[in-house]
Amino acid sequence: MRGYVYELISHSAGLRYIGSTFQPPQRMMSKHVQTYKDFIRGGRPFHPSYLVLAHRDAKLFALEEVEFDEYYELALHETKYQKDMRCVNLKTKKTEPIQII
Repeated sequence: MRGYVYELISHSAGLRYIGSTFQPPQRMMSKHVQTYKDFIRGGRPFHPSYLVLAHRDAKLFALEEVEFDEYYELALHETKYQKDMRCVNLKTKKTEPIQII
């Protein structure tokens, strides 16, 4: 199977979200934008990627294309990037506590 590790980034805010997907990265951006709009309307719970999507310059870039047999192999690549790069993913050690007002 093929998957992607990607970053959703806002340069103006200095924020980055790291994720992975089976979908082409451009389709994943559309999905993130749609779920963010649903969140704004009160239809979804909070997701860390919304911290980045709140900024107009948010863009999504593929960091790596991964060939894998089992999903956990893709997740391992995603986790490596989360540990190596400062990101808003709340589950990583590199993320400082975030207060949402």
